[in-house]
Amino acid sequence: VYADAIVTITTPPPPPGTGNLPADTGGTVQSEDGRTTVSIPADALAADTTFIVQTIDPSDVFAPINDQEYLAAAYIDTGGSSLNGSVSVTFNLNQWVAPGTELTLLRNGSTTGGISTLGASDSGSSTAVVVDASGFKAVAEVTSIGSYLLTKEREFSDLTTSLSAITY
Repeated sequence: VYADAIVTITTPPPPPGTGNLPADTGGTVQSEDGRTTVSIPADALAADTTFIVQTIDPSDVFAPINDQEYLAAAYIDTGGSSLNGSVSVTFNLNQWVAPGTELTLLRNGSTTGGISTLGASDSGSSTAVVVDASGFKAVAEVTSIGSYLLTKEREFSDLTTSLSAITY
């Protein structure tokens, strides 16, 4: 008895929240929970890179900030490779926010450990990150790895609601 067989060998897909991206084409990596997506354009990576994206609990990385409400947080890492340009980070917000609302982007750098207030691009742009038409997403352009946090100033009505929950 004789038989021919065609065997296809493929590499297993990377675990959720990671992506093995070629520098020349880039790609998209989504966090395991689907709440954060990073889009990497072609040539934004210095070399082929394993890219890591994790949605994080803001309190694990950022100290409480007076008058600020946490809306989303993510950790982005390139495993030591550097970025040649900006990448787009799409944050799914933890609550509805009026479309067009300007948010504050903070970064806790993995190398410096310092917290920086950023604009829509962490290369120094003064443009704020703006909530999209759905009210549940905001996109930021970032040029560094680290932990990112989106916040908005707590509105007076939010403070009133919080205070009414306190019992004496």
